[in-house]
Amino acid sequence: MRKRVYHGMTNTPEYKAYYDMLTRCYNKKSWSYRFYGARGIKVCERWLVKFSNFYEDMGNKPSKIHSLDRKNNNGDYSKYNCRWVVREIQDVNTRRAIILNGEKISLRKLAKEKGFKRGTIDERIRAGMSIESAISKPLKNKINKNSNFPGVFFDKRRKSKQWIVGSKDRKKNRKSVSFNDLNSAIEYAKSIGWKK
Repeated sequence: MRKRVYHGMTNTPEYKAYYDMLTRCYNKKSWSYRFYGARGIKVCERWLVKFSNFYEDMGNKPSKIHSLDRKNNNGDYSKYNCRWVVREIQDVNTRRAIILNGEKISLRKLAKEKGFKRGTIDERIRAGMSIESAISKPLKNKINKNSNFPGVFFDKRRKSKQWIVGSKDRKKNRKSVSFNDLNSAIEYAKSIGWKK
């Protein structure tokens, strides 16, 4: 009977990276399997056999912000195709990185530079917009739904989406009154006794 060897590193960042790598490649129930194992990405035989081989090849994770990265996105996990990198580098080394003006840039960095949410740019590109259009089209002006004034609130349930002023005196059974703009709603609220 073969004696079991314990490496004593189960709770280390390196082992977590190793375990996550195996999960991405071989656990069909994992959310990330579709991006790795389902695409044919595998772990080299040397690393698959035992964690200590992985650790011998990769060494310690340089810092908390480093993660395991494959140099060639379509290649397998192996000593020659893996490295520890920071998020900014890993973001550029993905299939979703964008080429803009001849430079490869991550969606995250582009969104930050242009003042968009990453999801906004991603949705626009998926909808068929060019990258240039996706980052140049202004965001729709959203209505601030917080009036910061007592008794005035924005009713998004109505089709017309209006500002509502609630009744100050409920005993008189006054109904709420609606307005198209916030300033009119606040003026009316003041006139019926609401105070900031």
